[in-house]
Amino acid sequence: MLIGAALTPAAARRWPRQVLITVAIGIVGCVILAASQLAVLAGVLLLWVVGGAANAVGTIAHETLLQETTPDGLRGRVLAASDAILDGAFLFGALCGGALGSLVGVRPALAGCGAILLGAALLSHILLRAGAPRKIAPGTTHRHKPISAETA
Repeated sequence: MLIGAALTPAAARRWPRQVLITVAIGIVGCVILAASQLAVLAGVLLLWVVGGAANAVGTIAHETLLQETTPDGLRGRVLAASDAILDGAFLFGALCGGALGSLVGVRPALAGCGAILLGAALLSHILLRAGAPRKIAPGTTHRHKPISAETA
């Protein structure tokens, strides 16, 4: 994850945050899918380094996007809600993954997880292409209109 954290500033200057999040989800999906097919721990560990770097880039881009587009007066609530939703999704994913792993085996369950993430990245890509993401300046919405806590 430290590698991804080190790469994020340069990547964020080049691409919109939404694109970084989408690519990160796709890379993590590819890593999980590939790892599900490996039987050698060294290969899995190497993939996890790549996945961890991508995860860091996506997480930093996500948190930054929320902070840049949320009015000051709402930022705490928005970030708390986002964290609660993500934590719930992680728990639900672990529950489903464990149950699926018991039913079909660990490797097919991991492959399914990777495929779901690749599908999410593809959907995000399609939606972003339809909306043409732009760099978002602090204190503006995705339409570049100033926002404040009073108008949100």
